[in-house]
Amino acid sequence: MRTLGVVVIVVSFLLSGCKKDSSKDLLLDSSLLGEWELMSISNDVSMHCCEFIEFSLDENLDDFIGNYISYGPEFNTTGIFEFFEVDGTILFTHDGNYELNDIIIDGNLLNLTKQDNNGESISREYRKL
Repeated sequence: MRTLGVVVIVVSFLLSGCKKDSSKDLLLDSSLLGEWELMSISNDVSMHCCEFIEFSLDENLDDFIGNYISYGPEFNTTGIFEFFEVDGTILFTHDGNYELNDIIIDGNLLNLTKQDNNGESISREYRKL
């Protein structure tokens, strides 16, 4: 009986040392990944045809950093993003420039809001494709 007790203790000790499987990227639990189409911009009433942003994973699994591409008929911007889910913000980095946005994801709708140089809020509404 004493041997069984020792075996149980040893097995428990070994199992407690096992790490959680970290082969899954932390961003996979967010609904941010994928392609989004711009539907509107708060300070611009013109129609924004064919403007998109796409979020994808990078090679690091243990962070909330990934790659993005924003493109339309007259531009193509690639960079890195860092998603701060707790704060409700996302930081875009491209060509040495940084842009911090508030972010709200509601099902297949994405809202990105930033402050322009005059301190005015600019909201961009996207829908997931």
